[in-house]
Amino acid sequence: MRTYIKDQLGDNYLMLEATNGREGLEVATMQVPDIIITDIMMPELDGLSLCKLIKKHPLLSHIPVIMLTSKTEEADKIQGLEAGADDFLTKPFLATELVLKIKNWLTTRIRLQEKYLSPLNPFSPDALQEENIDAKFIQNVRDTIQQNLDDEGFSVVELSQKVGFSRSQLHRKLSALTGKRS
Repeated sequence: MRTYIKDQLGDNYLMLEATNGREGLEVATMQVPDIIITDIMMPELDGLSLCKLIKKHPLLSHIPVIMLTSKTEEADKIQGLEAGADDFLTKPFLATELVLKIKNWLTTRIRLQEKYLSPLNPFSPDALQEENIDAKFIQNVRDTIQQNLDDEGFSVVELSQKVGFSRSQLHRKLSALTGKRS
């Protein structure tokens, strides 16, 4: 299945692969991808458990998860959605459908990035009103920066320590949420 997906997407997307759910979580944590495609049935850590871990992980929670399964029962689909999957595809599926789902999710991410960028504008001091994990993260970063504006020595290293991330993790998370890469 991984080979089929890679053949269908390889020319248009940079793809990272994992042989099981546990490895997939490690790869995702190290690389912070734009989207995750996972099968429900995997060794070591199944797709449902993987999805739950991704959606609770502060570094990964923003990433859309598309679940694949050969199970066709509605209860299986509901179980996947309850685990936090953003979308669901039943095997066999059309490659065109997967490509369109990926495109739509990435477009949605761009819209969210634009939304998250506006509160970071120093001329709009209103706090984010949302209660999701990514909004709380952005608000925490923003509050930490504002609390330390008078400290000339305050750096990215101190910021990352105060928000509980390594410097590189903070960079990847902010890049993913805002679309700003440097």
